[in-house]
Amino acid sequence: MMIFLTSVNPIPPIPSRDSDGALPSNLPETINPTVTQAPLPSSPKPTSHSLRNKVNSNPRTLDTDRPKNDTPVTIGTSRKGNKNWVHRLRSGLTSKLPVRQQSVEIRQEQVQVQDRQNSSPNVLSIFGNKNSVHSPMILKGHTACVRAVAFSPDGKLVASASDDCTVRLWDPATGQGRRTLNGHSGKVWGVDFSPDGKLVASASKDHTVRLWDPATGQGHGMLEGHSAMVWAVDFSPDGKLVASGSSDRTVRLWDPATGQGRGTIEGHGTGVIAVAFSPDGKLVASGLIDCTVRLWDPATGQGHGKLEGHSDRVRAVDFSPDGKLVASASRDGTVRLWDPATGQGRGMLEGHSASVTAVVFSPDGKLVASGSTNRTIRLWDLATGQGCGTHKGRCHVWAVAFSPDGKLVASGFSDGTVWIWDLSR
Repeated sequence: MMIFLTSVNPIPPIPSRDSDGALPSNLPETINPTVTQAPLPSSPKPTSHSLRNKVNSNPRTLDTDRPKNDTPVTIGTSRKGNKNWVHRLRSGLTSKLPVRQQSVEIRQEQVQVQDRQNSSPNVLSIFGNKNSVHSPMILKGHTACVRAVAFSPDGKLVASASDDCTVRLWDPATGQGRRTLNGHSGKVWGVDFSPDGKLVASASKDHTVRLWDPATGQGHGMLEGHSAMVWAVDFSPDGKLVASGSSDRTVRLWDPATGQGRGTIEGHGTGVIAVAFSPDGKLVASGLIDCTVRLWDPATGQGHGKLEGHSDRVRAVDFSPDGKLVASASRDGTVRLWDPATGQGRGMLEGHSASVTAVVFSPDGKLVASGSTNRTIRLWDLATGQGCGTHKGRCHVWAVAFSPDGKLVASGFSDGTVWIWDLSR
Protein backbone atom coordinates (compact mmCIF):
# COMPACT_ATOMS: atom_id res chain seq x y z
CA MET A 1 0.00 0.00 0.00
CA MET A 2 1.22 3.52 -0.79
CA ILE A 3 0.25 6.69 1.00
CA PHE A 4 0.70 10.12 -0.52
CA LEU A 5 0.63 13.67 0.73
CA THR A 6 -0.92 16.15 -1.68
CA SER A 7 0.24 19.40 -0.15
CA VAL A 8 2.38 20.73 2.62
CA ASN A 9 2.36 24.37 3.53
CA PRO A 10 6.06 25.06 4.17
CA ILE A 11 7.22 26.02 7.63
CA PRO A 12 8.80 29.46 7.53
CA PRO A 13 12.61 29.48 7.85
CA ILE A 14 13.93 29.83 11.36
CA PRO A 15 14.87 33.46 12.00
CA SER A 16 18.44 34.16 12.98
CA ARG A 17 19.15 35.46 16.47
CA ASP A 18 21.34 38.39 17.44
CA SER A 19 24.59 38.12 19.44
CA ASP A 20 22.71 37.89 22.75
CA GLY A 21 20.38 35.17 21.49
CA ALA A 22 17.32 37.43 21.15
CA LEU A 23 14.75 36.97 18.38
CA PRO A 24 14.13 39.85 15.92
CA SER A 25 11.34 42.23 16.92
CA ASN A 26 9.45 41.80 13.64
CA LEU A 27 8.86 38.07 14.14
CA PRO A 28 5.18 37.14 13.71
CA GLU A 29 3.24 36.19 16.84
CA THR A 30 2.53 32.62 15.69
CA ILE A 31 3.66 30.12 13.13
CA ASN A 32 0.77 27.97 11.95
CA PRO A 33 1.93 25.25 9.58
CA THR A 34 -0.71 22.96 8.08
CA VAL A 35 -0.18 19.56 6.55
CA THR A 36 -3.01 18.11 4.43
CA GLN A 37 -3.33 14.41 3.68
CA ALA A 38 -4.72 13.07 0.43
CA PRO A 39 -7.59 10.53 0.60
CA LEU A 40 -6.25 7.07 1.26
CA PRO A 41 -6.82 4.24 -1.23
CA SER A 42 -9.65 1.83 -0.48
CA SER A 43 -7.31 -1.04 0.27
CA PRO A 44 -7.64 -2.64 3.73
CA LYS A 45 -6.29 -0.57 6.58
CA PRO A 46 -2.96 -2.02 7.77
CA THR A 47 -2.53 -3.03 11.33
CA SER A 48 -0.29 -0.97 13.54
CA HIS A 49 2.21 -3.84 13.44
CA SER A 50 2.40 -3.89 9.63
CA LEU A 51 2.59 -0.11 9.47
CA ARG A 52 5.43 -0.14 11.95
CA ASN A 53 7.30 -2.66 9.85
CA LYS A 54 6.86 -0.57 6.73
CA VAL A 55 8.00 2.59 8.44
CA ASN A 56 10.98 0.98 10.08
CA SER A 57 12.09 -0.42 6.76
CA ASN A 58 13.16 3.11 5.88
CA PRO A 59 16.08 4.01 8.17
CA ARG A 60 15.36 7.73 7.72
CA THR A 61 11.82 7.41 9.08
CA LEU A 62 10.75 6.67 12.66
CA ASP A 63 7.76 4.75 14.01
CA THR A 64 4.57 6.76 13.46
CA ASP A 65 2.03 4.50 15.18
CA ARG A 66 0.34 6.72 17.77
CA PRO A 67 -1.96 5.44 20.53
CA LYS A 68 -5.32 7.14 20.94
CA ASN A 69 -4.28 8.72 24.23
CA ASP A 70 -0.96 10.00 22.86
CA THR A 71 0.05 13.62 23.05
CA PRO A 72 -0.74 15.63 19.87
CA VAL A 73 2.13 16.18 17.50
CA THR A 74 3.69 19.60 18.00
CA ILE A 75 5.39 21.49 15.21
CA GLY A 76 8.62 22.94 16.60
CA THR A 77 10.73 25.81 15.39
CA SER A 78 14.02 23.91 15.52
CA ARG A 79 16.03 22.99 12.45
CA LYS A 80 18.49 20.21 11.78
CA GLY A 81 20.57 20.62 8.64
CA ASN A 82 18.21 21.70 5.89
CA LYS A 83 15.23 19.74 7.24
CA ASN A 84 12.37 21.01 9.34
CA TRP A 85 11.45 18.58 12.04
CA VAL A 86 8.27 17.62 13.80
CA HIS A 87 8.75 16.93 17.49
CA ARG A 88 6.45 14.34 18.94
CA LEU A 89 6.20 13.77 22.69
CA ARG A 90 5.11 10.37 23.91
CA SER A 91 5.72 8.87 27.33
CA GLY A 92 8.20 11.66 28.08
CA LEU A 93 10.33 10.88 25.00
CA THR A 94 10.88 13.00 21.90
CA SER A 95 11.05 11.48 18.42
CA LYS A 96 11.82 13.37 15.23
CA LEU A 97 10.32 12.85 11.80
CA PRO A 98 10.98 14.78 8.57
CA VAL A 99 7.83 16.68 7.58
CA ARG A 100 7.99 15.55 3.95
CA GLN A 101 7.94 11.89 4.98
CA GLN A 102 4.84 12.10 7.18
CA SER A 103 2.43 9.22 6.53
CA VAL A 104 -0.12 9.77 9.27
CA GLU A 105 -2.64 12.46 10.04
CA ILE A 106 -0.96 15.47 11.62
CA ARG A 107 -3.09 17.65 13.83
CA GLN A 108 -2.76 21.36 13.20
CA GLU A 109 -0.89 23.05 16.02
CA GLN A 110 0.28 26.56 16.77
CA VAL A 111 3.71 27.52 17.97
CA GLN A 112 3.70 30.54 20.18
CA VAL A 113 6.77 32.72 19.62
CA GLN A 114 7.41 34.80 22.70
CA ASP A 115 8.67 38.32 22.29
CA ARG A 116 11.57 38.67 24.68
CA GLN A 117 10.82 42.34 25.03
CA ASN A 118 7.36 41.74 26.48
CA SER A 119 7.38 38.38 28.26
CA SER A 120 9.63 35.93 30.05
CA PRO A 121 11.20 33.29 27.81
CA ASN A 122 11.23 29.66 28.78
CA VAL A 123 14.69 28.85 30.09
CA LEU A 124 16.18 25.42 30.62
CA SER A 125 16.87 24.61 34.25
CA ILE A 126 18.40 21.33 35.33
CA PHE A 127 18.14 20.03 38.90
CA GLY A 128 19.98 16.77 39.56
CA ASN A 129 18.85 14.34 36.89
CA LYS A 130 15.53 16.07 36.21
CA ASN A 131 15.02 18.52 33.37
CA SER A 132 12.31 21.16 33.59
CA VAL A 133 11.47 24.43 31.92
CA HIS A 134 11.13 27.49 34.12
CA SER A 135 10.22 31.06 33.24
CA PRO A 136 12.18 33.44 35.46
CA MET A 137 10.84 36.88 36.21
CA ILE A 138 12.79 39.38 34.12
CA LEU A 139 13.23 42.94 35.40
CA LYS A 140 13.92 45.49 32.67
CA GLY A 141 14.96 49.10 33.06
CA HIS A 142 18.75 49.30 32.97
CA THR A 143 20.31 50.30 29.67
CA ALA A 144 23.68 48.58 30.25
CA CYS A 145 25.27 45.61 31.98
CA VAL A 146 24.12 44.80 35.54
CA ARG A 147 27.24 44.27 37.68
CA ALA A 148 25.80 43.62 41.14
CA VAL A 149 22.55 42.62 42.84
CA ALA A 150 21.48 42.46 46.49
CA PHE A 151 18.30 41.64 48.44
CA SER A 152 17.13 43.80 51.32
CA PRO A 153 17.18 42.05 54.72
CA ASP A 154 13.38 41.61 54.67
CA GLY A 155 13.44 40.32 51.07
CA LYS A 156 11.00 42.97 49.86
CA LEU A 157 13.48 44.80 47.62
CA VAL A 158 16.22 43.90 45.15
CA ALA A 159 18.92 46.45 44.34
CA SER A 160 20.81 46.28 41.05
CA ALA A 161 23.93 48.25 40.04
CA SER A 162 24.67 48.92 36.40
CA ASP A 163 27.10 50.29 33.87
CA ASP A 164 24.40 52.89 33.08
CA CYS A 165 25.58 54.72 36.26
CA THR A 166 22.40 53.98 38.23
CA VAL A 167 21.15 51.76 41.03
CA ARG A 168 17.60 50.48 40.66
CA LEU A 169 15.31 49.12 43.36
CA TRP A 170 12.75 46.45 42.46
CA ASP A 171 9.90 44.54 44.07
CA PRO A 172 10.89 40.86 43.62
CA ALA A 173 7.29 39.72 44.15
CA THR A 174 5.87 41.71 41.23
CA GLY A 175 8.91 42.69 39.18
CA GLN A 176 7.95 46.36 39.37
CA GLY A 177 10.59 49.07 39.68
CA ARG A 178 10.41 51.10 42.91
CA ARG A 179 13.23 53.64 42.70
CA THR A 180 16.08 54.72 40.45
CA LEU A 181 19.06 56.11 42.36
CA ASN A 182 20.89 58.68 40.25
CA GLY A 183 24.08 60.44 41.26
CA HIS A 184 27.12 58.46 40.17
CA SER A 185 29.07 59.79 37.20
CA GLY A 186 30.57 56.41 36.32
CA LYS A 187 29.63 52.76 36.07
CA VAL A 188 28.28 51.27 39.30
CA TRP A 189 29.93 47.94 40.11
CA GLY A 190 28.90 47.17 43.69
CA VAL A 191 25.78 47.43 45.84
CA ASP A 192 24.72 46.29 49.32
CA PHE A 193 21.97 46.88 51.90
CA SER A 194 22.70 47.72 55.51
CA PRO A 195 21.62 45.03 57.99
CA ASP A 196 18.61 47.08 59.09
CA GLY A 197 17.63 47.80 55.47
CA LYS A 198 17.65 51.57 55.99
CA LEU A 199 20.65 52.30 53.74
CA VAL A 200 21.98 51.19 50.37
CA ALA A 201 25.68 51.57 49.55
CA SER A 202 26.95 51.66 45.98
CA ALA A 203 30.50 51.54 44.58
CA SER A 204 31.43 53.22 41.32
CA LYS A 205 34.05 53.79 38.67
CA ASP A 206 33.85 57.49 39.64
CA HIS A 207 36.08 56.61 42.67
CA THR A 208 33.27 57.07 45.21
CA VAL A 209 30.89 55.15 47.44
CA ARG A 210 27.42 56.63 47.80
CA LEU A 211 24.82 56.02 50.50
CA TRP A 212 21.08 56.09 49.77
CA ASP A 213 17.76 55.90 51.59
CA PRO A 214 15.87 53.09 49.81
CA ALA A 215 12.53 54.36 51.13
CA THR A 216 12.85 57.77 49.46
CA GLY A 217 15.63 57.33 46.91
CA GLN A 218 17.47 60.29 48.40
CA GLY A 219 21.24 60.35 48.81
CA HIS A 220 22.63 60.12 52.34
CA GLY A 221 26.20 61.00 51.64
CA MET A 222 29.21 60.35 49.45
CA LEU A 223 32.31 58.58 50.73
CA GLU A 224 35.41 59.99 49.04
CA GLY A 225 39.01 58.91 49.46
CA HIS A 226 39.80 56.26 46.86
CA SER A 227 42.08 57.40 44.04
CA ALA A 228 40.78 54.89 41.47
CA MET A 229 37.62 53.01 40.55
CA VAL A 230 35.77 51.27 43.39
CA TRP A 231 34.77 47.71 42.51
CA ALA A 232 32.96 46.42 45.58
CA VAL A 233 31.21 47.43 48.79
CA ASP A 234 29.96 45.53 51.86
CA PHE A 235 28.32 46.45 55.19
CA SER A 236 29.61 44.91 58.40
CA PRO A 237 27.11 42.61 60.19
CA ASP A 238 26.38 45.26 62.85
CA GLY A 239 25.99 47.99 60.21
CA LYS A 240 28.61 50.22 61.83
CA LEU A 241 31.17 49.91 59.03
CA VAL A 242 31.24 49.90 55.24
CA ALA A 243 34.18 48.29 53.43
CA SER A 244 35.08 49.26 49.85
CA GLY A 245 37.64 47.70 47.51
CA SER A 246 39.38 49.68 44.80
CA SER A 247 41.87 49.53 41.95
CA ASP A 248 44.04 51.84 44.09
CA ARG A 249 45.10 48.63 45.90
CA THR A 250 43.34 49.43 49.17
CA VAL A 251 40.30 48.48 51.19
CA ARG A 252 38.82 51.47 52.98
CA LEU A 253 36.57 51.34 56.02
CA TRP A 254 33.87 53.97 56.56
CA ASP A 255 31.40 54.99 59.24
CA PRO A 256 28.05 55.15 57.40
CA ALA A 257 26.51 57.30 60.14
CA THR A 258 29.03 60.13 59.72
CA GLY A 259 30.58 59.42 56.32
CA GLN A 260 34.04 59.57 57.88
CA GLY A 261 36.84 57.15 57.07
CA ARG A 262 37.67 54.66 59.82
CA GLY A 263 40.81 53.20 58.34
CA THR A 264 42.65 52.02 55.24
CA ILE A 265 43.88 48.48 54.70
CA GLU A 266 47.00 48.52 52.56
CA GLY A 267 49.46 45.91 51.39
CA HIS A 268 47.51 44.24 48.63
CA GLY A 269 50.01 44.92 45.84
CA THR A 270 47.30 44.82 43.16
CA GLY A 271 43.78 46.09 42.67
CA VAL A 272 40.97 44.88 44.95
CA ILE A 273 37.94 43.60 43.03
CA ALA A 274 35.89 42.05 45.86
CA VAL A 275 35.32 42.53 49.60
CA ALA A 276 33.26 40.72 52.23
CA PHE A 277 32.89 40.84 56.02
CA SER A 278 32.80 37.63 58.04
CA PRO A 279 29.50 36.99 59.91
CA ASP A 280 31.07 38.05 63.24
CA GLY A 281 32.65 41.14 61.68
CA LYS A 282 36.15 40.15 62.84
CA LEU A 283 37.58 39.52 59.36
CA VAL A 284 37.45 41.17 55.95
CA ALA A 285 38.21 39.10 52.85
CA SER A 286 39.50 40.83 49.72
CA GLY A 287 39.72 39.32 46.24
CA LEU A 288 42.62 40.55 44.13
CA ILE A 289 43.80 40.85 40.56
CA ASP A 290 46.93 38.88 41.56
CA CYS A 291 44.78 35.68 41.87
CA THR A 292 44.79 35.63 45.68
CA VAL A 293 42.35 36.19 48.52
CA ARG A 294 43.60 38.14 51.55
CA LEU A 295 42.15 38.09 55.08
CA TRP A 296 42.36 41.16 57.32
CA ASP A 297 41.43 42.30 60.82
CA PRO A 298 39.27 45.41 60.28
CA ALA A 299 40.02 46.64 63.82
CA THR A 300 43.79 46.76 63.32
CA GLY A 301 44.31 46.50 59.55
CA GLN A 302 46.66 43.56 60.10
CA GLY A 303 46.75 40.66 57.65
CA HIS A 304 45.44 37.27 58.78
CA GLY A 305 46.35 35.11 55.83
CA LYS A 306 46.80 34.81 52.09
CA LEU A 307 44.76 32.20 50.21
CA GLU A 308 46.56 31.02 47.08
CA GLY A 309 45.42 28.57 44.43
CA HIS A 310 43.60 30.43 41.66
CA SER A 311 45.41 30.92 38.36
CA ASP A 312 43.62 34.14 37.37
CA ARG A 313 42.10 37.18 39.06
CA VAL A 314 39.55 36.72 41.84
CA ARG A 315 36.25 38.38 40.97
CA ALA A 316 34.08 37.64 44.02
CA VAL A 317 34.34 36.44 47.64
CA ASP A 318 31.79 35.45 50.30
CA PHE A 319 31.75 33.95 53.81
CA SER A 320 29.48 31.08 54.77
CA PRO A 321 26.77 32.00 57.32
CA ASP A 322 28.68 30.21 60.11
CA GLY A 323 31.97 31.86 59.11
CA LYS A 324 33.78 28.54 58.70
CA LEU A 325 34.27 28.81 54.93
CA VAL A 326 35.26 31.43 52.39
CA ALA A 327 34.24 31.00 48.75
CA SER A 328 36.13 32.73 45.95
CA ALA A 329 35.18 32.99 42.27
CA SER A 330 37.86 33.46 39.64
CA ARG A 331 38.38 34.19 36.00
CA ASP A 332 40.12 30.78 35.85
CA GLY A 333 36.62 29.22 35.70
CA THR A 334 36.53 27.77 39.22
CA VAL A 335 35.08 28.40 42.65
CA ARG A 336 37.40 27.55 45.55
CA LEU A 337 36.49 26.94 49.19
CA TRP A 338 38.83 27.88 52.03
CA ASP A 339 39.09 27.53 55.79
CA PRO A 340 39.65 31.11 57.02
CA ALA A 341 41.00 29.86 60.35
CA THR A 342 43.87 27.89 58.79
CA GLY A 343 44.09 29.29 55.26
CA GLN A 344 43.84 25.78 53.84
CA GLY A 345 41.83 24.94 50.75
CA ARG A 346 38.70 22.89 51.40
CA GLY A 347 37.70 22.10 47.85
CA MET A 348 37.23 23.33 44.30
CA LEU A 349 33.92 23.54 42.43
CA GLU A 350 34.40 22.96 38.70
CA GLY A 351 31.82 23.02 35.94
CA HIS A 352 31.75 26.49 34.44
CA SER A 353 33.46 26.70 31.07
CA ALA A 354 34.40 30.38 31.37
CA SER A 355 35.19 33.10 33.91
CA VAL A 356 33.23 32.84 37.19
CA THR A 357 32.08 36.34 38.03
CA ALA A 358 29.99 35.87 41.16
CA VAL A 359 29.64 33.56 44.15
CA VAL A 360 27.34 33.56 47.20
CA PHE A 361 26.32 31.16 49.99
CA SER A 362 22.66 30.37 50.62
CA PRO A 363 21.27 31.66 53.94
CA ASP A 364 21.24 28.14 55.43
CA GLY A 365 24.81 27.49 54.27
CA LYS A 366 23.89 24.33 52.38
CA LEU A 367 24.30 25.71 48.84
CA VAL A 368 26.62 27.92 46.86
CA ALA A 369 25.44 29.81 43.78
CA SER A 370 27.92 30.96 41.14
CA GLY A 371 27.52 32.95 37.94
CA SER A 372 29.68 32.87 34.83
CA THR A 373 30.29 34.47 31.49
CA ASN A 374 29.29 31.12 29.96
CA ARG A 375 25.70 32.32 30.57
CA THR A 376 24.96 29.96 33.44
CA ILE A 377 24.18 30.09 37.13
CA ARG A 378 25.19 26.93 38.95
CA LEU A 379 24.06 25.63 42.32
CA TRP A 380 26.42 23.48 44.38
CA ASP A 381 25.70 21.17 47.30
CA LEU A 382 28.33 21.83 49.95
CA ALA A 383 27.76 18.46 51.62
CA THR A 384 28.94 16.62 48.51
CA GLY A 385 30.75 19.29 46.52
CA GLN A 386 28.63 18.32 43.53
CA GLY A 387 26.57 20.53 41.26
CA CYS A 388 22.84 20.27 42.02
CA GLY A 389 21.33 22.72 39.55
CA THR A 390 21.98 24.85 36.49
CA HIS A 391 20.08 27.86 35.18
CA LYS A 392 21.00 29.04 31.70
CA GLY A 393 20.38 32.61 30.59
CA ARG A 394 20.87 34.41 27.31
CA CYS A 395 24.13 36.30 27.98
CA HIS A 396 26.96 36.80 30.48
CA VAL A 397 26.08 36.56 34.18
CA TRP A 398 27.80 39.17 36.35
CA ALA A 399 26.00 38.92 39.70
CA VAL A 400 24.04 36.50 41.88
CA ALA A 401 22.28 36.88 45.25
CA PHE A 402 20.03 34.71 47.43
CA SER A 403 16.87 36.08 49.03
CA PRO A 404 16.91 35.99 52.85
CA ASP A 405 14.63 32.92 52.87
CA GLY A 406 16.77 31.14 50.26
CA LYS A 407 13.84 30.59 47.88
CA LEU A 408 14.86 33.11 45.23
CA VAL A 409 18.06 33.83 43.34
CA ALA A 410 18.56 37.18 41.63
CA SER A 411 21.05 37.43 38.78
CA GLY A 412 22.44 40.36 36.81
CA PHE A 413 23.13 39.99 33.08
CA SER A 414 25.23 41.83 30.54
CA ASP A 415 22.13 42.83 28.55
CA GLY A 416 20.94 45.05 31.42
CA THR A 417 18.30 42.69 32.81
CA VAL A 418 17.83 41.23 36.27
CA TRP A 419 16.36 37.71 36.42
CA ILE A 420 14.59 36.33 39.50
CA TRP A 421 14.66 32.52 39.76
CA ASP A 422 12.27 30.67 42.08
CA LEU A 423 14.13 27.67 43.48
CA SER A 424 11.01 26.33 45.17
CA ARG A 425 9.34 25.49 41.82
